[in-house]
Amino acid sequence: MSQLSDYNPYQQNRIYELENGEELQIRQALLWAEQEGDRTYTLSKGDELDLIVYQYYKGKVENPERYWWLIAEVNQIENPLDISALVGTTLTIPDVLALQFLRG
Repeated sequence: MSQLSDYNPYQQNRIYELENGEELQIRQALLWAEQEGDRTYTLSKGDELDLIVYQYYKGKVENPERYWWLIAEVNQIENPLDISALVGTTLTIPDVLALQFLRG
C-alpha cells in the first residue's frame, strides 16, 4: 500500500471577495497527462467524490477517501462539494500509482 503526502490544492487556495460581492477562488492547479492505468466513472445521482475515490483507491493508499481532490483536479470540477449538476458526466479516475510526485 502506498502512502501519499497530504498535498491538496484545495487547502492551498485563496478566496478573494470582489467589489461586486462575488468570491473568486484561486488555487494551484494539478497538471495531469492521461496515464495507461487511468479508469473512468460515470456520475450518478447521490455520488460524492470521497466515496468514489474510496472505491478506486482502497488498498492502494492509506485513507483513500482523503484523495477526492485528485478526481476534482483531473476533471476540472469547479465545486467538488456539489457535483449534482454533473450527473451523467464521465470522470477520469487517475491512476494513483502513477502519482509519483505526491509520494512522501
